[in-house]
Amino acid sequence: MISYRTKTGLSNSALKVIAAFFMLIDHSAVFFLSKDMPAYIVMRIVGRIAFPIFAYLVSEGIFYSKNLNAYFLKLLIVAVLTEMPINIATTGKVIAIGSSNVLFTFALAVLPFAALKTAENKTKNKTFSRLIFGVTAVLAFTLAIIFKPDYDVGGVALVWTFYMFREYRYFCLGAAAAAIAVFRINKPMELFALLSLVFLFFANGERGWIRTRAQKLFFYLFYPLHLLVLYLLSRVV
Repeated sequence: MISYRTKTGLSNSALKVIAAFFMLIDHSAVFFLSKDMPAYIVMRIVGRIAFPIFAYLVSEGIFYSKNLNAYFLKLLIVAVLTEMPINIATTGKVIAIGSSNVLFTFALAVLPFAALKTAENKTKNKTFSRLIFGVTAVLAFTLAIIFKPDYDVGGVALVWTFYMFREYRYFCLGAAAAAIAVFRINKPMELFALLSLVFLFFANGERGWIRTRAQKLFFYLFYPLHLLVLYLLSRVV
Protein backbone atom coordinates (compact mmCIF):
# COMPACT_ATOMS: atom_id res chain seq x y z
CA MET A 1 0.00 0.00 0.00
CA ILE A 2 2.41 2.50 -1.39
CA SER A 3 0.76 5.73 -0.25
CA TYR A 4 1.56 4.81 3.33
CA ARG A 5 5.11 3.54 2.85
CA THR A 6 6.97 3.78 6.14
CA LYS A 7 9.82 2.08 7.94
CA THR A 8 7.50 1.05 10.77
CA GLY A 9 4.84 -1.62 10.51
CA LEU A 10 5.01 -4.99 8.77
CA SER A 11 7.22 -5.49 5.73
CA ASN A 12 6.27 -7.91 2.98
CA SER A 13 8.84 -10.34 4.38
CA ALA A 14 7.25 -10.19 7.83
CA LEU A 15 3.81 -10.72 6.32
CA LYS A 16 5.11 -13.73 4.41
CA VAL A 17 6.35 -15.33 7.64
CA ILE A 18 3.07 -14.53 9.41
CA ALA A 19 1.01 -16.07 6.60
CA ALA A 20 3.20 -19.19 6.52
CA PHE A 21 2.84 -19.56 10.29
CA PHE A 22 -0.97 -19.39 10.19
CA MET A 23 -1.05 -21.78 7.24
CA LEU A 24 1.04 -24.26 9.24
CA ILE A 25 -1.39 -24.01 12.16
CA ASP A 26 -4.33 -24.57 9.83
CA HIS A 27 -2.89 -27.65 8.14
CA SER A 28 -1.62 -29.10 11.42
CA ALA A 29 -5.22 -29.23 12.59
CA VAL A 30 -6.25 -31.03 9.41
CA PHE A 31 -3.63 -33.75 9.79
CA PHE A 32 -3.58 -34.28 13.54
CA LEU A 33 -6.93 -33.33 15.08
CA SER A 34 -10.46 -34.64 14.88
CA LYS A 35 -13.08 -32.28 13.44
CA ASP A 36 -15.17 -32.44 16.60
CA MET A 37 -12.36 -31.13 18.78
CA PRO A 38 -12.55 -27.46 19.90
CA ALA A 39 -8.85 -27.04 19.15
CA TYR A 40 -9.49 -28.13 15.56
CA ILE A 41 -12.10 -25.43 15.07
CA VAL A 42 -9.92 -22.74 16.63
CA MET A 43 -6.87 -23.68 14.57
CA ARG A 44 -8.90 -23.77 11.37
CA ILE A 45 -10.37 -20.34 12.13
CA VAL A 46 -6.90 -18.93 12.76
CA GLY A 47 -5.74 -20.55 9.53
CA ARG A 48 -8.20 -18.43 7.52
CA ILE A 49 -5.84 -15.49 8.09
CA ALA A 50 -3.18 -16.89 5.76
CA PHE A 51 -4.74 -16.74 2.30
CA PRO A 52 -5.62 -13.02 2.08
CA ILE A 53 -2.11 -12.14 3.21
CA PHE A 54 -0.64 -14.34 0.48
CA ALA A 55 -3.05 -12.76 -2.01
CA TYR A 56 -1.82 -9.32 -0.98
CA LEU A 57 1.79 -10.43 -1.43
CA VAL A 58 1.04 -11.69 -4.95
CA SER A 59 -0.49 -8.30 -5.77
CA GLU A 60 2.74 -6.71 -4.56
CA GLY A 61 4.65 -9.11 -6.79
CA ILE A 62 2.58 -7.97 -9.77
CA PHE A 63 3.38 -4.34 -8.99
CA TYR A 64 7.10 -4.70 -8.36
CA SER A 65 8.07 -7.52 -10.73
CA LYS A 66 10.39 -6.44 -13.53
CA ASN A 67 9.34 -9.41 -15.65
CA LEU A 68 5.69 -10.42 -15.22
CA ASN A 69 5.97 -13.22 -17.75
CA ALA A 70 8.73 -14.78 -15.65
CA TYR A 71 6.69 -14.24 -12.47
CA PHE A 72 3.67 -15.95 -14.05
CA LEU A 73 5.74 -18.86 -15.35
CA LYS A 74 7.45 -19.29 -12.00
CA LEU A 75 4.10 -19.60 -10.22
CA LEU A 76 2.74 -21.93 -12.89
CA ILE A 77 5.79 -24.19 -12.93
CA VAL A 78 5.90 -24.48 -9.13
CA ALA A 79 2.13 -25.14 -9.14
CA VAL A 80 2.52 -27.98 -11.65
CA LEU A 81 5.53 -29.51 -9.91
CA THR A 82 3.87 -29.40 -6.50
CA GLU A 83 0.41 -30.61 -7.52
CA MET A 84 1.28 -34.29 -7.19
CA PRO A 85 2.99 -34.03 -3.76
CA ILE A 86 0.11 -31.90 -2.48
CA ASN A 87 -2.45 -34.41 -3.75
CA ILE A 88 -0.60 -37.24 -2.01
CA ALA A 89 -0.40 -35.27 1.22
CA THR A 90 -4.01 -34.10 1.27
CA THR A 91 -5.92 -36.96 -0.38
CA GLY A 92 -3.51 -39.89 -0.49
CA LYS A 93 -3.93 -39.97 -4.28
CA VAL A 94 -1.50 -38.94 -7.02
CA ILE A 95 -4.27 -37.28 -9.03
CA ALA A 96 -7.21 -35.50 -7.38
CA ILE A 97 -10.03 -34.65 -9.77
CA GLY A 98 -12.02 -31.46 -9.19
CA SER A 99 -9.45 -29.33 -7.41
CA SER A 100 -5.92 -28.01 -7.72
CA ASN A 101 -3.53 -26.16 -5.47
CA VAL A 102 -3.65 -22.48 -4.66
CA LEU A 103 -0.55 -21.63 -6.70
CA PHE A 104 -2.68 -22.12 -9.81
CA THR A 105 -5.04 -19.47 -8.43
CA PHE A 106 -2.18 -17.04 -8.03
CA ALA A 107 -0.83 -17.82 -11.50
CA LEU A 108 -4.26 -17.06 -12.98
CA ALA A 109 -4.35 -13.77 -11.07
CA VAL A 110 -1.00 -12.75 -12.55
CA LEU A 111 -1.82 -13.89 -16.13
CA PRO A 112 -3.80 -10.80 -17.32
CA PHE A 113 -1.12 -8.41 -16.08
CA ALA A 114 1.60 -10.41 -17.80
CA ALA A 115 -0.44 -10.34 -21.02
CA LEU A 116 -1.03 -6.60 -20.65
CA LYS A 117 2.66 -5.84 -20.16
CA THR A 118 3.59 -8.02 -23.14
CA ALA A 119 1.02 -6.28 -25.35
CA GLU A 120 2.23 -2.85 -24.25
CA ASN A 121 5.82 -3.74 -25.03
CA LYS A 122 4.97 -5.24 -28.41
CA THR A 123 2.41 -2.81 -29.82
CA LYS A 124 2.50 0.44 -27.81
CA ASN A 125 -1.25 0.57 -28.53
CA LYS A 126 -3.12 1.26 -25.28
CA THR A 127 -6.55 0.32 -26.63
CA PHE A 128 -5.33 -3.01 -27.96
CA SER A 129 -3.39 -3.67 -24.75
CA ARG A 130 -6.48 -3.03 -22.64
CA LEU A 131 -8.48 -5.35 -24.88
CA ILE A 132 -5.88 -8.07 -24.35
CA PHE A 133 -6.06 -7.49 -20.61
CA GLY A 134 -9.85 -7.77 -20.61
CA VAL A 135 -9.90 -10.94 -22.70
CA THR A 136 -7.19 -12.55 -20.58
CA ALA A 137 -8.97 -11.56 -17.36
CA VAL A 138 -12.15 -13.29 -18.59
CA LEU A 139 -10.03 -16.31 -19.54
CA ALA A 140 -8.46 -16.40 -16.06
CA PHE A 141 -11.90 -16.29 -14.42
CA THR A 142 -13.18 -19.02 -16.75
CA LEU A 143 -10.24 -21.30 -16.02
CA ALA A 144 -10.74 -20.72 -12.29
CA ILE A 145 -14.38 -21.78 -12.61
CA ILE A 146 -13.58 -24.87 -14.70
CA PHE A 147 -10.56 -26.23 -12.83
CA LYS A 148 -11.52 -24.96 -9.36
CA PRO A 149 -8.10 -24.28 -7.82
CA ASP A 150 -8.22 -23.43 -4.11
CA TYR A 151 -10.22 -20.22 -3.55
CA ASP A 152 -11.01 -20.22 -7.32
CA VAL A 153 -12.52 -16.96 -8.68
CA GLY A 154 -12.69 -15.41 -5.23
CA GLY A 155 -8.96 -15.81 -4.81
CA VAL A 156 -8.25 -14.30 -8.22
CA ALA A 157 -10.58 -11.38 -7.50
CA LEU A 158 -8.96 -10.73 -4.12
CA VAL A 159 -5.48 -10.44 -5.67
CA TRP A 160 -6.85 -7.98 -8.24
CA THR A 161 -8.60 -6.00 -5.51
CA PHE A 162 -5.39 -5.54 -3.57
CA TYR A 163 -3.58 -4.51 -6.74
CA MET A 164 -6.14 -2.03 -8.08
CA PHE A 165 -6.65 -0.15 -4.83
CA ARG A 166 -3.16 -0.50 -3.37
CA GLU A 167 -2.58 3.25 -3.16
CA TYR A 168 -5.63 3.87 -0.97
CA ARG A 169 -5.14 1.97 2.27
CA TYR A 170 -8.58 2.26 3.85
CA PHE A 171 -10.52 1.86 0.63
CA CYS A 172 -8.31 -1.10 -0.30
CA LEU A 173 -8.99 -2.84 3.00
CA GLY A 174 -12.71 -2.14 2.67
CA ALA A 175 -12.79 -3.48 -0.88
CA ALA A 176 -10.86 -6.58 0.24
CA ALA A 177 -13.34 -7.13 3.07
CA ALA A 178 -16.20 -6.89 0.57
CA ALA A 179 -14.50 -9.34 -1.80
CA ILE A 180 -13.95 -11.86 1.00
CA ALA A 181 -17.55 -11.53 2.17
CA VAL A 182 -19.05 -11.84 -1.33
CA PHE A 183 -17.01 -14.81 -2.52
CA ARG A 184 -16.96 -16.78 0.74
CA ILE A 185 -20.43 -16.00 2.09
CA ASN A 186 -21.57 -19.60 1.55
CA LYS A 187 -18.69 -20.87 3.70
CA PRO A 188 -19.12 -19.30 7.15
CA MET A 189 -15.71 -20.34 8.50
CA GLU A 190 -14.02 -18.63 5.54
CA LEU A 191 -15.39 -15.29 6.72
CA PHE A 192 -12.80 -15.39 9.50
CA ALA A 193 -10.37 -14.50 6.71
CA LEU A 194 -11.42 -10.94 7.53
CA LEU A 195 -9.07 -11.18 10.52
CA SER A 196 -6.18 -10.96 8.08
CA LEU A 197 -7.03 -7.32 7.43
CA VAL A 198 -5.79 -6.48 10.93
CA PHE A 199 -2.29 -7.52 9.85
CA LEU A 200 -2.60 -5.92 6.41
CA PHE A 201 -3.57 -2.63 8.03
CA PHE A 202 0.01 -2.45 9.30
CA ALA A 203 1.60 -3.36 5.95
CA ASN A 204 4.28 -0.78 5.19
CA GLY A 205 5.08 -1.70 1.59
CA GLU A 206 8.74 -2.38 2.35
CA ARG A 207 10.37 -5.44 0.80
CA GLY A 208 11.96 -6.64 4.04
CA TRP A 209 14.73 -9.16 4.59
CA ILE A 210 13.69 -11.86 2.12
CA ARG A 211 15.92 -10.99 -0.84
CA THR A 212 18.20 -13.87 -1.84
CA ARG A 213 17.17 -16.57 -4.30
CA ALA A 214 17.49 -19.21 -1.60
CA GLN A 215 15.15 -17.32 0.72
CA LYS A 216 12.61 -16.79 -2.04
CA LEU A 217 12.81 -20.44 -3.11
CA PHE A 218 12.24 -21.58 0.47
CA PHE A 219 8.94 -19.70 0.68
CA TYR A 220 7.85 -20.95 -2.75
CA LEU A 221 8.48 -24.54 -1.63
CA PHE A 222 7.22 -24.13 1.92
CA TYR A 223 3.64 -24.75 0.80
CA PRO A 224 4.11 -28.25 -0.67
CA LEU A 225 6.95 -29.29 1.64
CA HIS A 226 5.18 -28.53 4.90
CA LEU A 227 2.15 -30.50 3.67
CA LEU A 228 4.33 -33.49 2.88
CA VAL A 229 6.09 -33.29 6.24
CA LEU A 230 2.77 -33.07 8.09
CA TYR A 231 1.42 -35.97 6.06
CA LEU A 232 4.42 -38.18 6.84
CA LEU A 233 4.29 -37.28 10.52
CA SER A 234 0.57 -38.05 10.64
CA ARG A 235 1.28 -41.52 9.27
CA VAL A 236 3.81 -42.15 12.03
CA VAL A 237 1.99 -40.64 15.01
